[in-house]
Amino acid sequence: MPLDLSIPAQLSAALAPDLLLMGGAMVLLLVAVWGRGGDSEARSRLVGRLAIALCVLTGGGIVWMVARHAGAAAPGVIAVDNFRWAT
Repeated sequence: MPLDLSIPAQLSAALAPDLLLMGGAMVLLLVAVWGRGGDSEARSRLVGRLAIALCVLTGGGIVWMVARHAGAAAPGVIAVDNFRWAT
């Protein structure tokens, strides 16, 4: 079933992988900067592992979106097609 981007909930669903990646990157930035230990090797390792987990989670969200909506949407304010998910 294609997404209808004129409905706010479906527009948010189309943007979910992008929003997840952007929000997660902001949280990673805060994890890297704040906290005890300063610029330690352990903190860098933690941020690296969390970044990999975020990429895997975002990739899973993309696969879920393609499987659920077949990578198509009605014309709207964003482009939702197979090319968008492939890049």
